[in-house]
Amino acid sequence: MLFKTSCQFLLFVFVMCMSVFSAQAGENTPYFVDVYRSRQINSEQIISKFGKQLQEIANIYGDRRNLEKNALKAVTLKDNLDKQLKKLGDFSYIELSLIQYPLNRKIYFTIDVIDKIDQNRLPHFTSYPHHSVTDPYNLVKSWRTYELTAMRLSWNGDLKQVKSCSQLHCVYGFEHADLKKYENIFDTKVPKSKSQLIKVLRYDKDEYNRAAAAYLLGHLRNGQELISILKPYMWQSSSAVRNAVMRVMGVALLNMKATHPDFPIKDAVTALDFPTLTDRNKALVILSALANQPRYAKYIIQHASDNLMEELKQVQLNVHGLAYDTLRNMSHQKYGERDYAAWEAWLAKKKQEYAKQQS
Repeated sequence: MLFKTSCQFLLFVFVMCMSVFSAQAGENTPYFVDVYRSRQINSEQIISKFGKQLQEIANIYGDRRNLEKNALKAVTLKDNLDKQLKKLGDFSYIELSLIQYPLNRKIYFTIDVIDKIDQNRLPHFTSYPHHSVTDPYNLVKSWRTYELTAMRLSWNGDLKQVKSCSQLHCVYGFEHADLKKYENIFDTKVPKSKSQLIKVLRYDKDEYNRAAAAYLLGHLRNGQELISILKPYMWQSSSAVRNAVMRVMGVALLNMKATHPDFPIKDAVTALDFPTLTDRNKALVILSALANQPRYAKYIIQHASDNLMEELKQVQLNVHGLAYDTLRNMSHQKYGERDYAAWEAWLAKKKQEYAKQQS
C-alpha cells in the first residue's frame, strides 16, 4: 500500500484510531513491531536497526494534540523508513503500517513482507477502473462527509465507541448529534439506489468512492443479498476497497447469526495471506464469523492452519485476537491465546483426522 500524501497515511491510521490519549512532553509512546511472513528479517532485527526512527514515529502519533501539525513529518519518516526496509533483502513487496487502538496509547507497527522466493503470494487483482459514475442521491458524497465528520469527532475525543447498530454493518454509528441525520438518509436512500451503488463499486475511478459504495450497501436489510453483491469485489485492485468490502461482509456475517450456504471460503482463506494487514485482518473477521460452521471450519483447518498460527503469534491486536476467535469458534476449546503448542497440536490432530477420512 502506497500513501502518496499525508492525508492518505493519516486516513489509514485514523480510521483505526479512536484513542483520546496524548503523550506528555518528553514521554516516549510505547510501540510494538510485527514482521509478517519473511525468511529474511524479523521484528527483533527491525527494532535493533530502526528503533530510533520507529520511536520518533510512535511519539508523533502518541501526541494526539499535535498530530495534525506533525503529520507531514510522520509521513516523511515513514517513507524514508520504507526505503531503508527495501534494502534489507530480496523482496517482491515490503511496506510499513501502523495502528493505534481505542483506549490504548501504544503504537503497533507491522512490516508486511513478501520475500522474492514467495512471490506467488502476490495476488492477481482486477485492473483499476477509469470511469466517473453518477452518485445516486449524492449518497457517496454524503458518506464521505459523514466519515470525515466522524473522524474529526474522533480526533477531538468527542466520539465514543458504537454502542448499538441497527444495520448489518456500522463504522462510527449514528449516536452523536452531528451524525444522527445520516442514518435516515442511508437507510431510506440506499435500497432505492442499490443498482447504481453497485455500478460505483465496480466502475468508479475514485477508490474512495468505491469504498464508500461498499459501506453504503451495508444499509441493505437482506444479509444474503448483501454478501452476494459484495463477494466478487474481494479482488478489487484497491486495498481501500478490499478493506471496505471484506469488513462489511465479515461484520454482516457476524450480525446475521445464521448459516451462509455458499460463501467463497477459498477466497477468504486466500485473503488471509494477502500482502497488506488491512486485507488479512478483514479476512479474519470473515473466517471468525464462518468458523462455527463445520464445513467451513474443515476447509480453514485444511488450508489455513499455518496462516492462522502465524496471525495468532502476532502482537498486532486486530490479527492476533481475530485468529484466536477463529480457533475458538472452530474448536470450542479453551486453550490460552498465547498457548501456541496447544493450538498447533489441536490443528495437527484435526488435519490428521480429515486425512484419514479421505483415505
